[in-house]
Amino acid sequence: LLESSGVQVSDGPSPIIKALPVRNDGKPKHAVISLDHVTHRYGQGGNASPALDDISLDIEQGAFVGLIGRNGSGKTTLAKHLNGLIQPTQGIVKVDGLDVSKHSVGEMAAHVGFVFQNPDHQIFCSSTKEEIAFGPTALGLDAATVFKCVDEMMTLFDLHRYEDVSPATLGYGERRAVALSSVIAMRTPILVLDEPTAGLDHRLASRFLGTVEKLNQRGVTVIMISHDMRAVYRYCTHVLELEDGHIVQYGPIDKSQEAQQSPVRQARQPHKSRGPVSATHVLLKIAKDECDKEER
Repeated sequence: LLESSGVQVSDGPSPIIKALPVRNDGKPKHAVISLDHVTHRYGQGGNASPALDDISLDIEQGAFVGLIGRNGSGKTTLAKHLNGLIQPTQGIVKVDGLDVSKHSVGEMAAHVGFVFQNPDHQIFCSSTKEEIAFGPTALGLDAATVFKCVDEMMTLFDLHRYEDVSPATLGYGERRAVALSSVIAMRTPILVLDEPTAGLDHRLASRFLGTVEKLNQRGVTVIMISHDMRAVYRYCTHVLELEDGHIVQYGPIDKSQEAQQSPVRQARQPHKSRGPVSATHVLLKIAKDECDKEER
């Protein structure tokens, strides 16, 4: 019942995302993204420590990279460097052979499709059909190709019924679908996805990630920020983990059975229920425990 309603049912503990050891013998032959000693510090309101601290990294063409790490680790900051939304305080960022600092965000849009976590940051057209068509049209694709791209995306995400409706008036899940569609329709060689399945039910999320996986198999390089370790393990080929602006690990994901063997953790046994418990009982129990602590 849950699965038929689009709710993901847990099938065990989250997988362990671990990179295979990689020999450090120079840059990959086809590095499509290169960060060379990149540091970024935010201005007013930022912390004293850098959001990115002297990061050097080469991502090969055709990789599907899961960008993981705790909140504040630098994931979105790194991603925004890839299309020039922000520039490094120090260092050089090269994407698809271009020095990002020498090109505008508009110029980089032909190379990097960026899907924001909040769809309202990128939706602005008066109809869903126009929203999805805007990017491909701006890139100079012919009318027949634009029509095909729009039709494919609206079919994929079941958006035909909203084609003449303002996307700003849609529900959150539908707005996410429109934002994702508008970027995929641009057919850029690199896709950057910031928590792309947030707000989508399990069926729609699987449909979207399956589409991205097919694009990746055709050679599109994908960088996906995600806290969903199951999605990273299922779809990504590589993992890039950040912590406090530093790289913890980067490389192909180890999907061997040995990698999934973690130290045995003592499971906490649930208390047996003795019948209904009211909020008053809980508050009295907490108060009693606190009193006991003070007496000790």
